[in-house]
Amino acid sequence: MNRKQFVQAYSGFIKSFIKLNRIAVRHGFSAMEIEVEDVDFEDFRMGLRLLIDKVDPGIIDEKFTNLIQFTKDKLERQFRVIVKRAIQGMQKKERASIIIVALNSYANLSKEEENQIDNLLVHENEPDTEKEFNEDMDEKNLDVLFSKVILNIDQKKIKTLLKEIDSKDLAKSLKNQDNAVKEKIFCSLSKRAAFTLEEDIDYMNPETNEIAEAQGKIVDIVSEKLKTGEIE
Repeated sequence: MNRKQFVQAYSGFIKSFIKLNRIAVRHGFSAMEIEVEDVDFEDFRMGLRLLIDKVDPGIIDEKFTNLIQFTKDKLERQFRVIVKRAIQGMQKKERASIIIVALNSYANLSKEEENQIDNLLVHENEPDTEKEFNEDMDEKNLDVLFSKVILNIDQKKIKTLLKEIDSKDLAKSLKNQDNAVKEKIFCSLSKRAAFTLEEDIDYMNPETNEIAEAQGKIVDIVSEKLKTGEIE
C-alpha cells in the first residue's frame, strides 16, 4: 500500500464509519446488521460484527492487536490501528467528532490530506431531508410499536420482563408515553420503585434517538421472552 492508496482507503473508511456510527447511535448496534455486508473494509466488518455480537472489549482488543502485530506493511498496519480505534470508540459510545479527531491523528495526515477529509465530512453532514424524514418516521413507528407491545403483555408477566430491563432504559422508553403504558409498568412495581421511576422520567431529558434506542432494546427483550414462552 502506498500513501495515495492509504489516503483513498482512509477517506472511504471515514465515510463508512460515519454512516454506521450514525445507525448505531440512533438504533443500537444490532441495527447495523443489514449494512455490515456492504462494508468494503474486511477489518471494519469484523469489528462491527463483534459489536453486534456484544463481544467483551478485552477480546476485541486482543483480536485487533494480533492482526496489527502480524501485519508487515507499515501503512496497512497503520490502517488497522485506525480501524481498531474506531471500533473501540463506537463500543464506548464516544462522540463521532472525538473519534474522528483521534483517527486523523493516527492517520498522520498532511494539511492537504486533512482538507480532503474535512470536505468529505462536510458533504456527509449535509442535511438529507428525505433520509431524516424516514428516520424520524422509524422512531415514531417504534414509539407506537413499543406502546402496543407493553399494553399487550399480561399484567402478571410484567414483573418477569422488568427483571431484564435496565432502569435507565425503562425511564427513557417511558418519557413520552401516555399514562396507560406508564400505569401498566407502575402497577408491577413497589411504591418506592414506582416513585423512583417517576422521578427518573421527570428529570431525564433524553434525545429522541436515545428514547428510540431504549425502546428498541426493550422490544428485543420482549421478543426473546415471547420465543421462550416466559411471557405471553
